[in-house]
Amino acid sequence: MSKALWILRLPEESKIVVEEGEKINLDDKLAISSEETFFSPVNGKVAEVEERRIKIQFSAKKIVGQPLGQNHSWGKIEWRPGLVFSQLDRTNSGQIIFVTKLNSILFSKALALGVRGFVSCLVEKDLLEKKCSLPVLIVPKKGEELDILEKQKGISCLLDARNGCLLIPQKR
Repeated sequence: MSKALWILRLPEESKIVVEEGEKINLDDKLAISSEETFFSPVNGKVAEVEERRIKIQFSAKKIVGQPLGQNHSWGKIEWRPGLVFSQLDRTNSGQIIFVTKLNSILFSKALALGVRGFVSCLVEKDLLEKKCSLPVLIVPKKGEELDILEKQKGISCLLDARNGCLLIPQKR
């Protein structure tokens, strides 16, 4: 278990509704703007509040791997090792999907359907050579990482390709 920090950057006209040091829960309101309301993606503590930024500290299990892309995304973990193109549909929108083997065809359909990212053991060469617009994390075929992922399905997590990790928030 490790401590993680998530930073929410806000538009200029936002009104922050939390205070530094405040404990927050998943889906608690953090800030409001004229166009959007911002909610917490995790249980945690407001570590710092600045004019247009909120830092949230939370405890998480960290799965490390080889990243593809530089993006990060929040989504619910979906355990689908044998997922193929024809099985991917709009119900997968908002998910970070574990697949054993990822190729560019599955990746392209997932992008169109609003999938938030992938964790995979094997990524085909054609996808390795592309610039990935969705975060992807490549993990070993065997080991504790896969056991953790399978047990955490349905949990909202942060896939951070820039730092080569998947953070699974822990309940208080």
